[in-house]
Amino acid sequence: MPTLAFTVLWEFVTAFKPPRAIESDLPLGATLGRPHDAAMQRDVLRYGLAAAEAGAFGPPWRSILQPIPWNATGDRSWEEDTRNLYRNDDDDTLQAHQSDHNDKGDVLAGNEAAFMEHHRI
Repeated sequence: MPTLAFTVLWEFVTAFKPPRAIESDLPLGATLGRPHDAAMQRDVLRYGLAAAEAGAFGPPWRSILQPIPWNATGDRSWEEDTRNLYRNDDDDTLQAHQSDHNDKGDVLAGNEAAFMEHHRI
């Protein structure tokens, strides 16, 4: 079974080039689809597995964008909700998480090899 990286963080995908990467145009935290929507989540996974089986990732190396939308209506209100999580951060949740990761040395910069080994990439 191929290792697949499902992500919405294209910067990491292009920087670290995992062997098989699928980018999702879905909200952070919902990379595989809407919560409690098992059918959508299965569709996202099936798409990734079919792409891997078909050799869609290269060579040469490339990532692919899975085409499954958040909803059938094309409503993208989730984008603003996601932006507001970072923009408004009234309770400093984001800063607290970043500080915690920095304090533990759990950052990607300078730790690329450990990241790759941890994720068996």
